[in-house]
Amino acid sequence: MTNQSVREPDETPPFFEAVAQSFDALSGHLREMLSVAEINASFVREMVRSNEQNVGSVESMYRELQQSAALSEEAAAHVETSSHKVSETSQTVLTSRRAMEEMTRSLAEMQQQFVSFRGLFDKVTDAARRIAETVKEIDDISGLTHLLSLNAAIEAARAGEHGKGFAVVAGEVKKLAERSKSLTDQVGALLGSLSGDIQSSSTSLAAYEGTKDAVTSQLQQTQEDIARSAEALAVIDSEVRAIAASIEQQAQNADQLSAHMGALQSSARLFADSSRHIIASMEHQQRSGREVARIEAAQRTLIRSAIREYSGESKPDTSGTVETTVAIGHDIAYPPWVYLREGQSAGLSISVIDALSRHLGVRPRWEGAEFEQIIQRFTAGDLRMIANVGWPNAMFDGLPVIATDPYAVFEPVVFVHASRKPTDTHVAPDFFAGKRIAAQRGSYTLNCLDDSRIEMVPVNNDIDGIAKLIWQQVDGVITDRLVGRHLARTYFSSELAEATDTCATLEVVMVLHEHDAPLVKRINAALADEAIRGEIASIFTRALDGAPASAG
Repeated sequence: MTNQSVREPDETPPFFEAVAQSFDALSGHLREMLSVAEINASFVREMVRSNEQNVGSVESMYRELQQSAALSEEAAAHVETSSHKVSETSQTVLTSRRAMEEMTRSLAEMQQQFVSFRGLFDKVTDAARRIAETVKEIDDISGLTHLLSLNAAIEAARAGEHGKGFAVVAGEVKKLAERSKSLTDQVGALLGSLSGDIQSSSTSLAAYEGTKDAVTSQLQQTQEDIARSAEALAVIDSEVRAIAASIEQQAQNADQLSAHMGALQSSARLFADSSRHIIASMEHQQRSGREVARIEAAQRTLIRSAIREYSGESKPDTSGTVETTVAIGHDIAYPPWVYLREGQSAGLSISVIDALSRHLGVRPRWEGAEFEQIIQRFTAGDLRMIANVGWPNAMFDGLPVIATDPYAVFEPVVFVHASRKPTDTHVAPDFFAGKRIAAQRGSYTLNCLDDSRIEMVPVNNDIDGIAKLIWQQVDGVITDRLVGRHLARTYFSSELAEATDTCATLEVVMVLHEHDAPLVKRINAALADEAIRGEIASIFTRALDGAPASAG
């Protein structure tokens, strides 16, 4: 019989070790590629969804611009008509102004004639007065003559025969006096009637003069009003012409803008149509990626099963024996706590467990995947431990697991777009009442805010939530403080800003199988060691560039 070499129980064949290392590197790069692809897919989906909204907005704007252009043309026509009417009104006012000026001149001439007439009337009045006075004197003389004739007749009667001739003379004088009295009475009556007519005419002339003065004043006021109206109409005419020119230019600009908007609408619609093909290709790529990930997981299981068969790796520690290799799973989408960098596991929790492993004398073998896949593999026994678990965690309810003591805490805060941050300081969570806040499905952050006042929007992961925030589909996203800072710095050019203080805290632990209590005990003892706690604190300090993190 030929001699065959005997394999030590914990010895891994070099071929399997080389294959495992190569496969681990390949798997790491593959998972990192798939993770970045998922991030890009999330962002592109939100971009396309936002573009579809933009297409609707552009189409609405295009319709409104067309309506605006039509209204501008209609307004231009109305303004042109108004301009013509204003010009016609200006001409009418100008004609009225000229007529009023002519009327004013005629009234001035009439005033001169009235002054002359009034002068003549005053002379007639004065002459009538003097005639009346003269008639009064004649009437007085006639009375005296009549009295004298009576005396003469008496004296003639006394003289008898000698007084007959004198009596004839006295009779004739009496007749003359009576005739004079009759004539003066007639003249007096005529003068009385004339005096009444003169008085009535004087009153009428006074009333006419008052009316004439009022008409002159009103005419002057009207002339001034027409002059002001003419000036105002001239200004209005100028402004209407300017408005007409502006509206005409606006109509031309609206036509040009409408044409550009039509081209933009066509481009946006073409982009939206093309985006559907992009989404379809991306979804096909994601399906292919998931199939590759499934094949990778199956191959990994086969390789690790072969290694365990030869080396007895990751047997439960029930005797206190020190293990050499421990398979540890972690989520690959929760940076900076745990993620993939150049195909290798990285992050704060990775560094913390590496420090603990050096102290415990074990070698961690990291397995990064989606968190649900990690739990499935842990439950199947392929993984010994899960790193970076927020505790308590409903996803482990009913499973035979045990958690270590905490080594840090998650601090959820609400992040907003930096340009839309309400103040320079933090605000209370109630500030977001009535607003939409994105949170990862199944995450403890869903319970950090009052969902009766805030509309919580579940998303697949924080990248999806931040993409919605960038495209203004939500008002904020709630995630761990360090996660938000890392994603903002790495993928979003620091466009995110913390808007609130910590809403709650959640301990960060490692989860092992219930039968691994001895290893949990050793880990807890290491976490209690002051030197290791200092090393963990320095890990957080270095990672945050001098800003200390909350380490438990």
